[in-house]
Amino acid sequence: MTESREAILVLGMHRSGTSAVARVLNLLGGAISEDLLPADAYNETGYWESEELMRVHQEIFLSYGHDWHHAHSLPPGWWLANGHQRYRDEILGILERDFGDIQLFVVKDPRVSLLVPLWLEVLERFDAKPRFVLALRSPLEVAASLGRAHGLSASRSHLLWLRYVLEGERWSRGFPRAIVIYDRLLEDWRSLMPATFEALRVDWPNSFEQRAMAVDEFLSPAHRHHSASSEDLDARADVPVWVKTTYRAMQGLVEGRTKESLAALDAVHQQLEAADAAFSAELADGLEFHRLGNESARLARELATARAEGEAVREDLEAARAEIEEMLSSRSWRLTAPLRRLRQGLWPAKRDDNDN
Repeated sequence: MTESREAILVLGMHRSGTSAVARVLNLLGGAISEDLLPADAYNETGYWESEELMRVHQEIFLSYGHDWHHAHSLPPGWWLANGHQRYRDEILGILERDFGDIQLFVVKDPRVSLLVPLWLEVLERFDAKPRFVLALRSPLEVAASLGRAHGLSASRSHLLWLRYVLEGERWSRGFPRAIVIYDRLLEDWRSLMPATFEALRVDWPNSFEQRAMAVDEFLSPAHRHHSASSEDLDARADVPVWVKTTYRAMQGLVEGRTKESLAALDAVHQQLEAADAAFSAELADGLEFHRLGNESARLARELATARAEGEAVREDLEAARAEIEEMLSSRSWRLTAPLRRLRQGLWPAKRDDNDN
């Protein structure tokens, strides 16, 4: 077994720069899975996350009628459910396959921000010490990007941003971690990363000098399609106070104002939980609606798969029938009698007078 195995989990809301952070950590020496989601028009440089791990995370969400873009939270203590053992086993199997002999590796999927408790259990079984990097981006920029890529409203995007940021901060607290502001990563990654590495307490296999050119080629402001300042956020009356407070508190953690920032984050988290409790019945109805919808979609997929498999079997039988017919027409009755009997067994409705 590899000693001192270390895992860096990249947390943050979707469209917050988690992909850029993960790739930089990868270029500087952290191993990453090979079954990566392909790049697309909304993330031209790649997502840098395991497609298989994302599938497992999505299955956990679906088991609660949840999805990454749903505004409600997962139930309290969700990770303690007995049914989640298979998800732990699946994730552990993927880690053993991809990083069994790796000392330092990176896992990125924004969904992990809401699934940290389960991941902590898996990493303990994998004998890997958790480290966290929280990618932080202005909620205005995130909302604009989510609107462009997924058609989400600004209000939903702000609530999603709030949940992902608060959960990621809450569950990574007390572990070696760093907060990377997306703007600063693009502007000057060289001055940003030394402090990040120091906070993570990791010995990196590659030096900045060795990989600087590769990182420079990867990070480009041209891939950034939305920009907003802290002043823009403060001036927006349509952005909830909770969101503004959380963003300022996360910036405060970066700037060393730890005590007051954590207190502000805890206050917002408590208020958000109180709101969840106050509307729990309404949220439960929504959860059941989404669960039934997801179950219906799953059954539809299984039916489509079964139909496709049935069609494939039918095509194989038709091909076999054509082959038998060809052989019957080209050989003597004595040699083909077994084939005639086989044909009658496969297609009893077809009668051949020569078989009487």
